[in-house]
Amino acid sequence: IRSDILINYSLVRRFCEQYNKPFWTFMQAGGNWNGDANWRIINEGEMWGQISTALAFGAKGYEFYPYNCPPECVNSPEGDEGLVGRGGQKNAGWYHAQNANAQTQACDHILMKSVHKGIIHVKSGKEDSTNKLEMPAIETSGLNGKFNEVKSITGDNSITGCFNYKGKTMLYVVNNSITLDKAKVTINCDGKQNYTVIQRGVERKASGSKLELTFAPGEGACVVIG
Repeated sequence: IRSDILINYSLVRRFCEQYNKPFWTFMQAGGNWNGDANWRIINEGEMWGQISTALAFGAKGYEFYPYNCPPECVNSPEGDEGLVGRGGQKNAGWYHAQNANAQTQACDHILMKSVHKGIIHVKSGKEDSTNKLEMPAIETSGLNGKFNEVKSITGDNSITGCFNYKGKTMLYVVNNSITLDKAKVTINCDGKQNYTVIQRGVERKASGSKLELTFAPGEGACVVIG
């Protein structure tokens, strides 16, 4: 994973805000371009991770490269550069994308009407490739780990996008690890709060002074407070 991907997200989103344009990004869907091992085929945690992180940074849309290059352009025998192979077969990325897209579609009515306000970045000390990504100070310095009712976020490595959703607090919480399963992240609030949580495409309600979330690798959840 390129160490400057979060810097790229931050830079592009801020320019999109300046020019009143929606922030979109492309997602890697396959790999093995020209048989180069550096461009390996991504797994499901990596698919989830890139989508979840982009949403936490305020992306309003994302795209995939659905198909692949002809053999005379790219020496990849099975055509696994995209979601669909050269023979029309559904690659592994196809199914990974379906699972991730179900979550995005379940909360897109919230994401599309939310205004990005910053990032709360938690580094637990556990070593992981995503824990070493460069987080732009401009994204975190304005919040200093707090946002409206949220006093702190604790637990495993996480990236939480903080948004204003029709006057309410909306958080897009992401397991910032593409390998750690059952990652634990806790949102600690000022007093008892009501929560609407959308995770894995399913909505649920909760209440209390804290909300505990459990994530698969790279997974994200949409949380509306109030």
